[in-house]
Amino acid sequence: MKGSPRGSALAGPTAAALDGLQGFSTSDIDVTQPCGTRDPRLPGVVVHYSRFLDEADVHPLKVPRRCRLSRSIVDAAAWAARDDRARAIVLAGLQQRLVTPEQLHDALSRRGLCLRHALIVETIDEAAGGIASVPEREFAVIVRAFHLPEPARQRVLPRPDGRRYLDADWADYRLSVEVDGRGHLDVVTWDSDLDRANDILIDGRTLLRSTSYAIRHRPESVGETLIRALIARGWDGHTDA
Repeated sequence: MKGSPRGSALAGPTAAALDGLQGFSTSDIDVTQPCGTRDPRLPGVVVHYSRFLDEADVHPLKVPRRCRLSRSIVDAAAWAARDDRARAIVLAGLQQRLVTPEQLHDALSRRGLCLRHALIVETIDEAAGGIASVPEREFAVIVRAFHLPEPARQRVLPRPDGRRYLDADWADYRLSVEVDGRGHLDVVTWDSDLDRANDILIDGRTLLRSTSYAIRHRPESVGETLIRALIARGWDGHTDA
């Protein structure tokens, strides 16, 4: 930061990683400078410009000087190379319990117009409704495309050792769905998933598991499986108006 103009701050994925966001750090260093200042052209530094760098958006005490986490997440989503990565950044900030939907909406409203504004708003609102990852969002698209009843999302499953969450759950049909991404291949995560699956089966429910690959590349197959499972458990094939 020593070579940057006065009032500059670390921003986007660089600042978010310093404040605990996992999974989205980059080799570049993102710095936001006040509008009208000169780019110092420092190696490895990506410069952005903003008129909004007061204490509402920049933490007054943290060192190195950096944007507040909610602003950093919004910026990181706006600057992402792809829409799916932008959604993943917003959802990760919420899933990792680092920010709230209200904080993100507030940061976005102060920032002014930015790339992917509508996408960021949509993603925040979907997360507030229980969608916690990009594959879960794509799963929700399948549910709507096949005119299935809406499941409860991130439903709490009480356990003796704490709470677990179900990605999608149709309580009336005693049917639950888990969406497995690459992270579920980790041994600890896989072990936890098996415990949760056992709890669901002991409770007399049926558990379906879909990979994020299937949801993205074989949505018709996933949708048809859901239809068969719901009908087998009493669904009449009609959704409420």
